[in-house]
Amino acid sequence: MRDLPLIAGLLTLAIMAAAAIWLGKSSDMLRDAEPTDFGGAKPSPNGEYRRPYSLAQSQMTWWFCIVLGSFVCIALGKFFGGHLDNLSNILTEQSLILMGIGTGTALGATIIEQVKQPAAGDPPKTTLDKFKAVLTAIKALQDAGQPIPAEMIKNRDDLAAKLASQNFFNDILTDVDGISLHRFQSMIWTVIIGVAFLVVVFTSGAMPKLDALVLAVLGISAGTYLGFKVPEQPA
Repeated sequence: MRDLPLIAGLLTLAIMAAAAIWLGKSSDMLRDAEPTDFGGAKPSPNGEYRRPYSLAQSQMTWWFCIVLGSFVCIALGKFFGGHLDNLSNILTEQSLILMGIGTGTALGATIIEQVKQPAAGDPPKTTLDKFKAVLTAIKALQDAGQPIPAEMIKNRDDLAAKLASQNFFNDILTDVDGISLHRFQSMIWTVIIGVAFLVVVFTSGAMPKLDALVLAVLGISAGTYLGFKVPEQPA
């Protein structure tokens, strides 16, 4: 009985991790919002093109799974210990802040992407803008019943290949300049603090009360990621 909360907590985490991985592969839950359409571009060797994975969406999912799995583990421990009436004391301010940082980072990244959309009439600057312009030009030719130049099709396929997902780690760590330090830093601190959080939960039976400096590290990492995302251009 004493090990049941630990087993249940680990099982909950395993189920949620499996669900997140499955949904991440079969849907766009963990992926960037753009491009919404690859316009029939030539598929990659691994199949049809998919949007790249999002670092912010992945971090939000990471903290949600960790906090929920920890809650289940601690709640079952209280249940079998006869203290089920103390469920309100399971969540800590720090655990909610961690979820808030993950959600805030994802929301901030989405807002930045929306703000970076070019105004009508502006020349395309980013790879994504150029891709959208090519798709618009191709559609205009199709609607007019005119042939599409081979060079335009090649340009569309080349741009689509640059925008499409490569693999999970490449997507979340890479910007136009390759592997970026601010993305790597954000991912590493998220993993380290997340694992440490779980270790405390499964050894003490309570959610840790994280030091303000630990939360500051995550906040700085999230802020740095968002700050660099403002001028960041799609590869």
